[in-house]
Amino acid sequence: GLGAVGDKAEALAQRPGLIAVCGGKKTATLDQDAAAWLHRPNEPVETRLFDYWPGQQGIPHRFDEVARDCEFAGNTLVLVGEVNGKHADADDLERERRLILEHDTTVAKSPTWTVGGAGSGTQSRALAVDVDDKGRYVITGYSCGDACEPDGEVRIHLAGGKLQWQASLGPLATTFAGPHDVAWSPAGYLVVALAQLDGQSLRFKVQAFATDGAEPLWTYLPADMQGLQVALALAIGKFGEIYAGGIGAGNYPAIAYIPG
Repeated sequence: GLGAVGDKAEALAQRPGLIAVCGGKKTATLDQDAAAWLHRPNEPVETRLFDYWPGQQGIPHRFDEVARDCEFAGNTLVLVGEVNGKHADADDLERERRLILEHDTTVAKSPTWTVGGAGSGTQSRALAVDVDDKGRYVITGYSCGDACEPDGEVRIHLAGGKLQWQASLGPLATTFAGPHDVAWSPAGYLVVALAQLDGQSLRFKVQAFATDGAEPLWTYLPADMQGLQVALALAIGKFGEIYAGGIGAGNYPAIAYIPG
């Protein structure tokens, strides 16, 4: 019962006593701000909007922002997604850039913004986030050129936004391949859900990475190679067992159990 036309609810995060719905909201100036709707027991829903000003010296509402995923790190709500607009190095062209936004939910102060630069491509997007056992941000997404043929990636950022580690997931061919989700395992590595192009089809794919190397620890692909398949979501059990859900052959729901 909450929201208006144009609002986007993209993700859900929770901690004791607080649930956050994250996404984007259209403003009166017709741009889109990243948004978090904070739900506390027996209290009105609180809306927090986030508008990106480069260097906090620019003109408000010149960029479109959206949060694709969010997670709590203590009281800090970490939102990831993209900022779309004319960046300083973008030759006066509108481009998407990876967004990491840190917001202390105990106060209504300005958040900390980390927006990607040109890097290995002119555009980038963060699609999913988790928090590891050291409080670092585990992020997956992609980078691409102006004609977006995405190269997948996983990244570790410290609180404050500094990049500590990254690894490539390789060319993905289409943004429909993801990567769609990332989760930190108690086994001490991260797991990514995506799809792999195989001929003219996509295959359900799950990969694991340790954060001290660039090559995957292991890769799971189902034996069935028929039709469109995509891994969309992950859950990790307390013993490191991995539950991956998505789309299987024939457009049926698919669930894979992978011992961690």
